[in-house]
Amino acid sequence: MIIGLTFFSVLTTLKEKFKSINDIQHYLLNVMLYVSIFTLIFLYMKRKKPVKRKSKSNLRSIDYMKLDPYQFERFCANVLNANGYQMMVTKKSGDGGKDLVGWNSRNERVFGEVKQYKDSNKVSRPLLQKLRGAMADAGVERGIFITTSQFTQEALEYAKRNKIQCIDRGQLERLIRRA
Repeated sequence: MIIGLTFFSVLTTLKEKFKSINDIQHYLLNVMLYVSIFTLIFLYMKRKKPVKRKSKSNLRSIDYMKLDPYQFERFCANVLNANGYQMMVTKKSGDGGKDLVGWNSRNERVFGEVKQYKDSNKVSRPLLQKLRGAMADAGVERGIFITTSQFTQEALEYAKRNKIQCIDRGQLERLIRRA
């Protein structure tokens, strides 16, 4: 009964607004078409499966200090990718001073270098200069340097002036947990 009264009320309102029955029919057909399209899009989006990402536990469970250097490069690329980057590993040798190439979350081109060092072996300025040289050669303005040790103060100052983000072991661990 309520549906019938509502329908009658809508038809009366529409009849006053439109000049003929054909205008009302045309309007109602358009409304039904739009509602159908919206419903199909809604149902499609609801059923669409989310893109699978690497499991958090996969990255957390890897002992990265036991990886060979190339495996460690791939591991670092996966960690960065899980944190908003789009990075790829370069070839094993003759990489031109960079281990990783790709884009950051702001869609800026990035070169990366990774060093799997013991805590006692700090990354110094010459290694960052090598990465900066590769960046300059390719016209890339952003760099990222990942190490399992620490950076010297001179290296950190150089990196800051040259748009190179330095990630030491502690920061790498945080990125792994956030991945």
